[in-house]
Amino acid sequence: MDRSDYDTPIEIARKLTKDLMAASRLMDRAQARYLVDNYYAIQAYRISTANQLRSLGAGEPGRVLMWVNDEMTRVENAIKRALGAFAHEYSVGQWMLSQVGIGPVISAGLLSHLDVSKCKTAGHFWRFAGLDPTMVWEKGKPRPWNAALKTLCCHPQTRVITKRGTIRIYSVRIGDQVLTHRGRWRAVTHVIENDFTGSLVHLTCRGLAARGPRLTPNHPVLADKVPVCFYEGEGRERFKVMRSSNPKGMNELASAMIRMRQEGKTLREIGEATGYSQGGVSLIVRGKNRSQANAMYGQDWINASDLRPGWSVKVPVIPDEGFFPSIECQSHFERSPNASRVPTRVELNPEIARFVGLFISEGFASSEGVVQLSFHKDETDFHAHVMSVFKYVFGLGSSLAFNKFDDGCNVTACSSLLAESFNNLFGVYSATKHIPPAWMSMDVTLCRALLRGLFEGDGHYNAKTVSYGTVSPTLAIQIQELLLRCGIVSGLSSRTLPSGDLAYHIEVHDRDLFGKSILCDESVEWKPSKVAKWQPDGVWMQLDPPTTVPYTGPVYNLEVEDDESYVADGIAVHNCAFKMGECFVKTQNRDGAVYGQLYRQRKDAEIAASGEGKFKALAAERADKVGKSTVAYKHYKDGTLPPGHLHARARRFAVKIFLSHLHHVMYFDYFREDPPVPYVFEHCPGDHRHFIDIPNWPWPMTGKSLRDLKEGERVKRKTRDEVQADALAEDDE
Repeated sequence: MDRSDYDTPIEIARKLTKDLMAASRLMDRAQARYLVDNYYAIQAYRISTANQLRSLGAGEPGRVLMWVNDEMTRVENAIKRALGAFAHEYSVGQWMLSQVGIGPVISAGLLSHLDVSKCKTAGHFWRFAGLDPTMVWEKGKPRPWNAALKTLCCHPQTRVITKRGTIRIYSVRIGDQVLTHRGRWRAVTHVIENDFTGSLVHLTCRGLAARGPRLTPNHPVLADKVPVCFYEGEGRERFKVMRSSNPKGMNELASAMIRMRQEGKTLREIGEATGYSQGGVSLIVRGKNRSQANAMYGQDWINASDLRPGWSVKVPVIPDEGFFPSIECQSHFERSPNASRVPTRVELNPEIARFVGLFISEGFASSEGVVQLSFHKDETDFHAHVMSVFKYVFGLGSSLAFNKFDDGCNVTACSSLLAESFNNLFGVYSATKHIPPAWMSMDVTLCRALLRGLFEGDGHYNAKTVSYGTVSPTLAIQIQELLLRCGIVSGLSSRTLPSGDLAYHIEVHDRDLFGKSILCDESVEWKPSKVAKWQPDGVWMQLDPPTTVPYTGPVYNLEVEDDESYVADGIAVHNCAFKMGECFVKTQNRDGAVYGQLYRQRKDAEIAASGEGKFKALAAERADKVGKSTVAYKHYKDGTLPPGHLHARARRFAVKIFLSHLHHVMYFDYFREDPPVPYVFEHCPGDHRHFIDIPNWPWPMTGKSLRDLKEGERVKRKTRDEVQADALAEDDE
């Protein structure tokens, strides 16, 4: 098949017809690799046309783009079928497809990347996949393994919620505890970096305008195809159907649609009232396949490029650990005997938390030991509260001074020890003000008191809304997270100041709700949010139209133990680690999942060995490579491995066994004899070694041999400089 047949996705669309599907069985390695790459790249084209379609609206141009989008979807599915046909053509591909967890895309990718004629042992496959621990990627040199076996998904500026605070993804370290889609903390086992050239998908949802991750098109996001709620137009009887992941919620939606159908409304009218397509309404109302409807409109991990506006995405909420933090007033420097004496440790209560909120908004602490808060002269309640805390909590006298040229006043206390502690805890400058990360999980009563102090300081109250302004991005995100913990959905936006800095604006659109939750005003009636659906571990919010952003540069990804997810710029996303490894982990409970069961057995053995102290040397070596505030560091210092490390070791073991079996099958298929016996079986006697039988082996070698798979002409990939030069040339034209 000629190379020009695979030049563009449109060319592929023309050629992957039913008549030419057989041609996919004749592809060489280079063509198969190119088609695997196109399987993922085609999603970026499709999301781009979908965005244009939504922006243009109805009309002839919209119909054209709709046709293009539909064609792209067909191409994506056709490529997957073509790769399946390619893999099924070869005996080795048939064996791979028979393994639980291995699909057509992975099978075709392995067939196209692995050449057993150049790899006489399974160790060569391990090194190719980056599973050799002796290999080190040195700075300034090419990567010594194939990065295509891993998927890396996030823009480097993506913020991830960790116990160390909300930090950029490139700053996350192994052992850090990150918030997952289940609203709990789990350890990071790996941080991965790779280069990317293409279009990233930028996601935002209502209330998170200034946030939202930028992801590669195939990055899974936890989403629900049922919008948060539906409302009919004005003048009609209003009804609401809350989203639900169980059949009951689906039945409520179906009942509402059926009732409207019985009233004589057309499928188009029902679709316009509920936000569904006519096909979706027909599927639900006519009840042809209710299980299919549940699958179409339910929670699932959906690729970023497949998300649609109006669907719901999950925004996990930081869990309430119910603890009461304290302010440690200890200095690293020797103090004068005449220095002011303050308690070395002050445990937070609602009154002190309110004082801290006022200080973050209106106060500063100087290096000379001055702690000062500024208010309006008429805010006498704030004056009294601050002076009372200075006196009865910290044992300090304070002064109240009125300004001569305006209506302001200052409450001032002097203590170099307290000033140093406040600067360390809350930041020195306006742009660096923040809440201590450990406080984000404190008791919810303290969260309410802290928020009350913050909004009393820099808040603005209107007839229906409450807002807060700051130039600190960290503080803005933390306030929004604390509001979510208190049951309040807020909007976050930003604007550029004349100085060039960004100013952040948090707005609560329901003043009554804010008054009841934060100010504890019992006279206010509780009203459920109309733009969010609450669950114990998070809130579902409506997605805005996704956009695409051209990008060339590094992208990052995390591997997280157990939950295999993290929160990227407020939205729950799945981590994308070894494709094979994750398939084995996810299918470990399925019948016939040999490699999934190997993962589970290995993990149990690793946990037992760690408890017996067999990894003390490894733990001592790793202790210097992780942050001392992480849970992983505590495990390493105790001579054991953290759960995330054990999970990663078990997963790599399952992948290495699969690659070893794959090498055996490939070697036999190519050379028509068994591969050389592993070194350990001939030269290392003992009972610690055993052979794991290859599943579904011997396999009937009825397909083509790997000897028939040609290498083909390798596609030359452009460097980053060449891509940028081409982009500049297009701009000049």
